[in-house]
Amino acid sequence: MKIKALVIELVVLLFAVGASAQSAPAPVVQHAVISVDAAGYGSAKGTQAVSLVGGAFQFTSNVSLGYLRVSNPADSTQPVYNLGVANYSRELKALLGSKLSSKLAFDSSNFVVTFQAGGGKVNYAGASHVAEVGGIFLTRPVANNLALTCGYQVLHGQGTSILTRNTSSVPTVGLNFTF
Repeated sequence: MKIKALVIELVVLLFAVGASAQSAPAPVVQHAVISVDAAGYGSAKGTQAVSLVGGAFQFTSNVSLGYLRVSNPADSTQPVYNLGVANYSRELKALLGSKLSSKLAFDSSNFVVTFQAGGGKVNYAGASHVAEVGGIFLTRPVANNLALTCGYQVLHGQGTSILTRNTSSVPTVGLNFTF
């Protein structure tokens, strides 16, 4: 329960930073993104913290391809997901259109929406199974090479444990480093 509260607080902070800032830093040319996120996957026994670490290379201005690792760094007996991912990103203003964006109280061009899909495998108790991931994320640049991100992710794998049950979906928060 504490992890869910922390995730909610970080999401609120992200939007507060975005709404109060008048302009984003000047955009930089991105060739690669390293992301570090946290999430809390729920189970009958409560919530288990997991880390999501990934990297991606930018192929076009909107498309990047990369790698995502989902694991519980505090418990090596838990499943580890190794996934290839494709990301499609657009400015929020471009998705909403200029008419709807003009009605917002903040500059929607300072936010980026990313859609993610991928697949790979989950290793657990000496076995490997097919796994898939999908998500949507909202990112707010806070410096030339740093952005805050929050989103919602669905992880699908085979099994019955906390991280390998058929479908898990959670809010995520984290940082993106670009270079």
